[in-house]
Amino acid sequence: MSAFRLTDMSRHVYLLAAWKRALFMILGTFLIGGGIFFGCAASSNAPVSRVSSLFFLCGGIYTIAYALLARVVMEGSRIRVRGAFREQSADFNDIEGYRTISSRNGTYTQLCLKDGQGTISLSNSFETDGDYSAWFHQLTDLDKRDRDAMLDEIAREEAIGSTPKERVRAVSKAKTLSIALLVATIGFAIALNFANPDIQFPAAFALAIAPIAVLLMVRRTPLLYTVMKPRSDPRADLGLVLLVAGLGLLMRERGVHLVAQQPILLIAVLITLVYSAALYSSMRSGNTFIGRMIGLLFFIGIYGHGLAVLADSMPDYSQTTTYTTSVVAKHISRGGRSTSYVLELAPWGPLQDRNSLNVSSREYAHTTIGDQVCLLLHQGVLGSKWYERITCSAWRYSTWQQ
Repeated sequence: MSAFRLTDMSRHVYLLAAWKRALFMILGTFLIGGGIFFGCAASSNAPVSRVSSLFFLCGGIYTIAYALLARVVMEGSRIRVRGAFREQSADFNDIEGYRTISSRNGTYTQLCLKDGQGTISLSNSFETDGDYSAWFHQLTDLDKRDRDAMLDEIAREEAIGSTPKERVRAVSKAKTLSIALLVATIGFAIALNFANPDIQFPAAFALAIAPIAVLLMVRRTPLLYTVMKPRSDPRADLGLVLLVAGLGLLMRERGVHLVAQQPILLIAVLITLVYSAALYSSMRSGNTFIGRMIGLLFFIGIYGHGLAVLADSMPDYSQTTTYTTSVVAKHISRGGRSTSYVLELAPWGPLQDRNSLNVSSREYAHTTIGDQVCLLLHQGVLGSKWYERITCSAWRYSTWQQ
């Protein structure tokens, strides 16, 4: 990185874009209004309302403070970044470079300080000018630096191709192959959950071995394939294959209810640890390493649990036992992005306490308290008992036939 050249640069102050400030002001006002509402509605026996009131008030104050106080100040070689209640600053010569970070709320710029002194985050919502761009133009683009370094390493790897150009072209071929594998995995997931039973078993087998294919590709050619890569990494990312395989297996758990989760969880944890350890070497350390490792554990964890449940239930042709119980209560549980319809059941068979059963919205609507529920208990291939709900009329008919 060259020495800073704009020594004659005057003081520049950059505020949030006008429409952004207005939006934050309106949002902050609504949050404060909500806090006042919950505060007035709260009683001495309503701690939830008081907590909600405090949450909205603090959120509103922070949002308005950010709208009024957030700014970037550049003066000579120094930059100061002001948030709602915090200010960070650094000299140009103390900055290693910058990265562009993508998040759920958009992208922002991150200044990385030398010698591990930390980072300074910069929103892309500030109104800037040519001097601002010129100041940043002198910094090292760390994303580009890392990408160029990786491409240079690929170009030197003789095992990938006979010439540097062939080795770089191999990256494009790897990306094409990764997309084809992802499309195939999506197809297998759809077949497992919606096709006829004759197709479901081979689809389940394909989903089960998809992560094995990912592991072999990553281990065999780590300069072409990886998982959970940062945006600057030019290699083909196979992380979505792991996610789709896991989600496909997880969806297949519909209707499968475990008597006890512990045996399945132990198998799922073992699978997660084995796969994560095997894929660890392909995930080079960097600014987002911890986040990528957490993402990998999440993807493999979904796959491990889905695979364990599938292996326990799908090939299970052991002798079954039918039990009847009754609905003693029902409720709807709403999460951040999902809604669960739950029937509370009286004790039955191996469950000697009141237990719950998740059902579809249609089943929930057509079930009333006191209704009889029939359950078919399976022994489980892996020794973890599981059960499914069946129609009581069908069970009575089969019993009568016998």
